Amino acid sequence: MKNLNKVESLYAQAMSLRTQGQSQRAYALCEEILKLAPKQADTLSLMGIILGENNQAIFALDFFNKALEIK
Repeated sequence: MKNLNKVESLYAQAMSLRTQGQSQRAYALCEEILKLAPKQADTLSLMGIILGENNQAIFALDFFNKALEIK
């Protein structure tokens, strides 16, 4: 349960950073989340969004596909 709370907290921070235009920091937090919870679909989707916004569509698609497989 402790990991779940940490994952939720980190995800909220990552979302906040992204909306503040701090995509690199948000992405780094997402990587940290996936170390704790590798199948966290929302985090994978967020990584895809960040990559897409940074003109890395091919890599973004990989993350979206992984998220869809989990869901």
